[in-house]
Amino acid sequence: MLNLKHPLSIALSALVLLLLLTQCAIRKPPGGGPEDKTPPSIISTFPTPDSTGVLMLDYIEVEFDEAIDQSSIRNQVWLSPEPPTAPEIKWENSRTLRLELSDSLLADQTYLLTLGTGVKDIRGNELEEPLTLPFSSGDKIDQGSISGLLDGNDIEGTFIYAYKVDGEFPDSTIATLKPQNFTQVNKDGVYHIRYLKEGQYRLFALADGNGDRLYTLQADRLGLPSGDVLLDSLQPAVEQFNFALVTEDTTAPKKGRVRALDHRQIELRFNERLDSSQVFTVSAYDSLGRQTIPALRTERSADDPSHLHAWFKPLEAKDYMLSVTAPRDIYGNVSAVSPLEMRFRGKDDGDIDSTRYVKSEPSANKQGVWGKTALTLYFSQPIDRQSLEAAFTFYDADSLPLPGVWSWKSWLAPAFRPDSGLQKGAEYWWQVDMTKVKDIYGQVLGDTLRSARFMMLAETELGEISGLVASSDSSDLQAVLIARHIQNDIEVRDTVKVGETYEIREVPDGIYTLQAILDRNNNGQFDRGQSNPFQFAEPFQFYADTVRVRKRWTTQGINFQFQRP
Repeated sequence: MLNLKHPLSIALSALVLLLLLTQCAIRKPPGGGPEDKTPPSIISTFPTPDSTGVLMLDYIEVEFDEAIDQSSIRNQVWLSPEPPTAPEIKWENSRTLRLELSDSLLADQTYLLTLGTGVKDIRGNELEEPLTLPFSSGDKIDQGSISGLLDGNDIEGTFIYAYKVDGEFPDSTIATLKPQNFTQVNKDGVYHIRYLKEGQYRLFALADGNGDRLYTLQADRLGLPSGDVLLDSLQPAVEQFNFALVTEDTTAPKKGRVRALDHRQIELRFNERLDSSQVFTVSAYDSLGRQTIPALRTERSADDPSHLHAWFKPLEAKDYMLSVTAPRDIYGNVSAVSPLEMRFRGKDDGDIDSTRYVKSEPSANKQGVWGKTALTLYFSQPIDRQSLEAAFTFYDADSLPLPGVWSWKSWLAPAFRPDSGLQKGAEYWWQVDMTKVKDIYGQVLGDTLRSARFMMLAETELGEISGLVASSDSSDLQAVLIARHIQNDIEVRDTVKVGETYEIREVPDGIYTLQAILDRNNNGQFDRGQSNPFQFAEPFQFYADTVRVRKRWTTQGINFQFQRP
């Protein structure tokens, strides 16, 4: 037995204590290795992929390479064609999923088991694209396929439906009947729906908000097809069959809040975006005396298209009723009640800041201005049109005045464009005599001259894009080409004849994405179609890669081929 009073015993005790303390102080790296960010994958299935002659089947089994979050399987496993009784989901272990079948298989039918992108492992890693298992009760696997891209934001998990078209196809089908063939887009919006029989198909893209896999008007987003797809021995596969989502709307805008921002400006809020082309008549009247006070100016807000702003002569701090033309939304829906009336209280905040000139675009001394840019002047309050146009002069480099045209889409930001266009590499300048400019209240803006110079991009700084847009549709069609710079807001548009070589000129140096729209109705816009009454969308494609535009150079061979649907 150790004698704790002996000097050696004391030393040994101290050494043991030191070793214990040192051991506790040692820091060890956490266990487990690097964080798992890899999505699960399938290592085996029953039946095996591409099996044929599967006449009787009691269950389907899928084994993953890692443990699966079993709750994520809910609403993410589909067998198509769907049997009358939904398969019962069971787990053999944390990695092996079993679907027990109650119904017999159809004869000579290719089946497809699909695991959706919502399936994830226990660490939360989701599938990057749907996983599929094809097998057949007949002697072959059908090989028809359709692929393409879904364009838009917040598209992950969107379904692509393929309905077989045999005779009449009611407009209500997407809202009442689930398809036998479907898939989901991957994280980049790409889809590939495979193992289809020969025949004619109508496809839709469905961003299903409530999970019932049926289209609900106004609640779900829908992508309409550009035509029916025919798969046959001459065309077993169709590519670049693309979709763009739209939220269809059949109801008129509903009024929301109305408030006085100050004693001259009123803001009206609606529940959806307003048609930018609508002209509004807005007035206020005293709730007691009903003295009508017309708005001096109205316009849709540039920051939020669901807001409408109206400017009045100074209002008192008392109750008013506001009368406004029945608003029209971007889908053409108009309120049945016209005019709409809303109550608000005026705001007496005394003197407010006088109207100010804010800025110009292009800004002063800006170099390398693109030739299709308009000069825009920004003000803090609506400007009197006649006084500004009379006080403004636009000059070339030799100080010779140039005539032009004004655009007054906004009373806060009028834009000027010279009649003759702007020469590449030239310098221009403008001047405004602020002693002559008034706001809509009749107040003069200041006692100074405002002026600024800017320099246009030189010819040597511009390039071109050329190629061909071809289509199996009528050669009388035109196509709209849109080149978008990947880093700034430059967008170059051109309309070209289908089947003829095009050339997009005066494109600033940089990297662009390029889109082609087959403009079937020649209106210069992309029409997304509608579900009821049904209308096809217009076909569109994105060039497979970005397009590099170089100075003084034509980037050639940027071709588009629209395939027969």
